[in-house]
Amino acid sequence: MNVFIYDHDTKKPEDANYFASFNYLDEECYKWSNYIYINSCDLASNYFEEATDYLSSFSGRIHNNRTIKEILSIDGLSLWWFYEISLRMNLFQYIKYKGMMANLFNNIKISLAVCDISDPVLLSAIRDFCREKRIEIKYKVKKAEWHSIKNRYQEYMNAGLTFLIDLIISRLYDQNRSAPVLIASYTNYWTRYNITKEIKKDGIFDDIQKKLDERNIRYIGLEYNNESLKNYIIARLEKRKYSKGKWLPLNTFATMKSILLSLKIYKKLNNDLSQISVSDYKDEFIQNMLIGHIKKSFFLVSEILSLRNAISLLDPKIVLTSCEYCKMGRAAMAIGNEDDLQTVALQHGIITPTHWGYIFSKSEKISRSDAVNYRPIPRYTLLYGPDYAEILTKNSIYPEKSLIITGQPRYDYLYDIIRSMDKDKFLEEKKLKHPLIVWISQFGYPQSENRSNIDAFMHLIESIPVNLYIKPHPSEIDLSIYQPLLQHKNVVLSKDINLYKLLNVCDLIITKNSTTAIEAAALNKPIIVLNLSGEPDVVDYVKEGIALGVYDKDELIPTVKRLLEDDSILRRRRNEYISRYLYKMDGSSSQRVADFLEKLL
Repeated sequence: MNVFIYDHDTKKPEDANYFASFNYLDEECYKWSNYIYINSCDLASNYFEEATDYLSSFSGRIHNNRTIKEILSIDGLSLWWFYEISLRMNLFQYIKYKGMMANLFNNIKISLAVCDISDPVLLSAIRDFCREKRIEIKYKVKKAEWHSIKNRYQEYMNAGLTFLIDLIISRLYDQNRSAPVLIASYTNYWTRYNITKEIKKDGIFDDIQKKLDERNIRYIGLEYNNESLKNYIIARLEKRKYSKGKWLPLNTFATMKSILLSLKIYKKLNNDLSQISVSDYKDEFIQNMLIGHIKKSFFLVSEILSLRNAISLLDPKIVLTSCEYCKMGRAAMAIGNEDDLQTVALQHGIITPTHWGYIFSKSEKISRSDAVNYRPIPRYTLLYGPDYAEILTKNSIYPEKSLIITGQPRYDYLYDIIRSMDKDKFLEEKKLKHPLIVWISQFGYPQSENRSNIDAFMHLIESIPVNLYIKPHPSEIDLSIYQPLLQHKNVVLSKDINLYKLLNVCDLIITKNSTTAIEAAALNKPIIVLNLSGEPDVVDYVKEGIALGVYDKDELIPTVKRLLEDDSILRRRRNEYISRYLYKMDGSSSQRVADFLEKLL
């Protein structure tokens, strides 16, 4: 008996006994008796904890008298910490997929598996499962492999071109400056996180910068580019116009010496990693993932060395960042700790008990002086609300005294909107009408879930008289999936709008697990969690009582009708939720952050 396993639309072999699609609902085969659709697994299994603990153990294994973390170290900092989140996420999927394969083969007896798989993690899981069970496997992936190689080549060429142009532009900036506060930020905080739209600014740090200006506390913003070349150039021009003298590109501090040293380190890392031997399929999978990362590590190495130069020359007392688990933030916290500076991180997004960037194995240790064998975390983490402190102390390795409650600085703007916004004027300007539903979409869903979401909304707007505004996630590039909805006159899609003002005038918001739900709660808006994945909610909006959950697409219409008529069922819990997760909605969070920084000086 043989099975054809696939995860996208493809030509199916005529001689297959069974057809199994992963994360792709094949409508052509849906009613066949020998068709199996797989988009979930044993949800009782704690794959997050398993992946987290296993990877932590793997990183400490000894090879040629050095741990994996030591093999990947450069100048007192291990690159392991920059790749472990991606490795953990992929290992999580790998373990999960193998569990799905076990369920599949428990139901049918197979001697041959033919695969046409585009997801490399899924392909690895299927291959290794078949090898373990001695099931013959054949591949139909030549075209996919070619596209993968082509995409990797294009990605590296684009990164190289952006890096080169960034180096050239950076020569225009003066590095001979100093300030007591260094703000480590990202280009997309300017291009994608600026909610207001009317004013060009860094969407994370601008309000804090204003409070520092009021106190005459000098600061320098250092910017890591994580944008496309086009958006990077636009950001550079806008910063010179609207925020002149406040921001320096990270590559301002790159030198010929540091670039040549980066190349030397890059070659050594690739050589050292290739000599590691592994004994089982799971370790082989991790090693292959690591090799893939290290092959692209030249730019990261160069940026780490540039940041070392920057901290040395700028001589700050405080290093402030947000998203300390991202590349710039990780490096800034590790190097700042090593230099015994006050390292401070603003909470970045919602923290859950399974957050990849905040929740680590309890067996790990932290250190301010050793960023090779010990996890580097900030000396202080400034949190939105007290419940996040409880999550971090209970589920991770953050010392309680390092967690400071300030509220979310970005939400100071929400406070201003509540007090002073002219809702009717905004609706008239944007040509919007009631009842107005805002769908806050997100990216990275399986195709089957995307399709279910679109079907649910199509049925909604064709059944009841509502106006739908689709606000895509900032990282969504391909918006073609929404095209069927846009055929309707009462549907609008745009990223180019002041999100907080839009939320303030709408009647209802729908999302899956976006932080926007917190913002909607702060604005006293009813919320629907639309989760058609078949898996549990990632964030407990429904459990906390500030949202109603929709887990079947047929439930969306009655739930929308119910909340448009009366949302009193959700009002009771909002104030309590806000105090626990947002501390105070008083417009003073930025001031509390600035006060804390001033005390550190």
